[in-house]
Amino acid sequence: MQHPENTGDVEEDIAVGESDALLREDTEEETAPLWERFITKISSVSAIAAGIAIVILGLQIVADASGRTFFNVPLPGTLELVSNWWMVLAVFLGFGFTQFKGEHIRVTLLVEKLPVTWRTAVETVILAASLGIVGLLAYYLTVDAIDSVEAREMLAGSFPLPIWPIAVFMALGTWLYAAQLLVSLTSSLRAAKRERRSGVAQPALLSAQNVLLAIAVVASLVIVVLLLSVEMSRVAAGGLLIALMVLLLLCGLTTALAMIAAGGLGLWKLAGTSVVADAFESVPMHSAANWSLSVVPMFVLMGIVLWRTGLTGKVFYAARLWLGWMPGGLAVATNFSGAGLAAASGSTIGISYALGRMAIPEMLRAGYKPSLATGVVATAGTLGQLIPPSVLLVIYAGVAQVAVGPQLLAAIIPGIIVAVLYALVIIIQGLVRPDIAPRSKATGVPMAEKLRALVGIIPLVVVIFIVIFGMLSGIFTPTEAGAFGALAAIVVGSAFGEERKNPKQLFKTLGRSLQETVTATAGIFLLLIGVNLLGRAMTMSGVLRALTDWVVGIGMPTPVFLIAIMVLFLILGMFMESMSIILLSVPILAPVLMAVGVDMTWFGVFVVMLIELALVTPPVGMLTFIVHRLAQDKEVNLGHKISLIDVFKGVTPFVLMSIAFLIVLIFLPDIVTWLPSISAVK
Repeated sequence: MQHPENTGDVEEDIAVGESDALLREDTEEETAPLWERFITKISSVSAIAAGIAIVILGLQIVADASGRTFFNVPLPGTLELVSNWWMVLAVFLGFGFTQFKGEHIRVTLLVEKLPVTWRTAVETVILAASLGIVGLLAYYLTVDAIDSVEAREMLAGSFPLPIWPIAVFMALGTWLYAAQLLVSLTSSLRAAKRERRSGVAQPALLSAQNVLLAIAVVASLVIVVLLLSVEMSRVAAGGLLIALMVLLLLCGLTTALAMIAAGGLGLWKLAGTSVVADAFESVPMHSAANWSLSVVPMFVLMGIVLWRTGLTGKVFYAARLWLGWMPGGLAVATNFSGAGLAAASGSTIGISYALGRMAIPEMLRAGYKPSLATGVVATAGTLGQLIPPSVLLVIYAGVAQVAVGPQLLAAIIPGIIVAVLYALVIIIQGLVRPDIAPRSKATGVPMAEKLRALVGIIPLVVVIFIVIFGMLSGIFTPTEAGAFGALAAIVVGSAFGEERKNPKQLFKTLGRSLQETVTATAGIFLLLIGVNLLGRAMTMSGVLRALTDWVVGIGMPTPVFLIAIMVLFLILGMFMESMSIILLSVPILAPVLMAVGVDMTWFGVFVVMLIELALVTPPVGMLTFIVHRLAQDKEVNLGHKISLIDVFKGVTPFVLMSIAFLIVLIFLPDIVTWLPSISAVK
């Protein structure tokens, strides 16, 4: 079985923006000036502090829930400390390190195909613009911190809590992010110089992607000039801001900073400098200091620990032994393993890599066609953000302002149904065309081995049971479920994981898991800051109300409107990352959806399914490219030639089944809303 750390390394290699991190890890430590290494070291220390804040956050939630449940003695100040201290520290102290690791989400589809000289020029402009945006944010946070210190600001309420130290750390963390951007800028210039000296052949400048990038740059500049100099209606300004944000994404600016830039410019255009200052000073704190969203770092930590300690790999092994006899049995085992891993981790790319490394060679050895072997791995990964715990569903709940608990529960039944439907697709293919999925001859596996494989997944099942049963029964809230799940994952990972007999390696694995949690948390909440700033500008512009009035006015039937949204999201998924789509589209669509009577909890499941489906939909599904790249490894393909067309052929039956199920959900919404309606979760 592939060691989980190796699969993690592969995932990091393909992560958006990871090229900067790879350059640093390979050569930059030897050549970087002292000041750059100093800034990077400070970023690392700051990330350690953020990790400590996450640990304290989880332990305090567990202590409070345990004291309340068993002794009727809650821990005083838990809500205030978790929201206003630990969450804010975890977010802002991780910004710089997240930039160092290249984990802030961005679209590099157009930029990466440029010749070295042009790519360096574009990257330089992008990083300079990013530095300006973050520097402006840091300036306003510094002004706010000074005011907070002078006033010795305290949190009002039954548990007085000093806020001014946190305001200082917010400003320092943002300035550290700006400093790390400067490091990225200088190291990028050095890397480009080395590449030019190496004499690597340059791609053609006049390609379709490069022309599209040039159009995006020119259009962005035109829109900025129009917003700065031309009088226009508020609605027109709002429409231009949305277009500007999308264009900045295509130009290579990180998603969060594109939203911050568009939001800040929009606020200035619509209300003036004082409103910009107020938003930049208040929105970052309000975005991070959120009790319900404290479940995000807990769910992320839980999934990473289970994966890194090797417990998730045991799911595939058990499924292969028990289901391998069926038509397409190994593919069915891979599919249900994806469902099991989804319930434990919620990482789409992580699931695809973990499964791909294990399952693709197994299926190829058994005589499976490469199209089915790769297709089932890609689509099994899409269950990652559908079956709870799902970070995307939590983020959606925060943006759409619906309760987190019911939103998570709403996805359980659809997630199970999708997993079963995918299995049926595999079985039907195996029955119709036995040559593409020969039955596995697993008769030689003794029952004792099969039972041991089942025993091996018990620790993971325990973690899942704690999270889901705890929420369903009302023993603890979704936020508390995340904390208990993370704690349970650490306990069972330490007791039953691959490194349980090597304390030193186990400690390193847990430390790496916490480090990855810090970067994921910082990246997610920077996005939330961006969407909240852009949301303020959109509200002021009135474009959302105009869109709502237009849709209601034309009398479009709700099912037709939802099918139109399906087409829109499948197109967006070709170019944008999942969380970016949610943060961009949901605030715009929410008023329209509520006006036509769509249940927003139902829409959360609908939209996450759509976004995950877009990851594999031809011709630009990101997961198909990831699985194709993985399948080029000789240890994975076993000498078979696997083309991108093979992967697309493999995912097509699953895509068609998913689209059919989404249409069923439109006409039978109770499939989604039934479980939340009968549960005790609020």
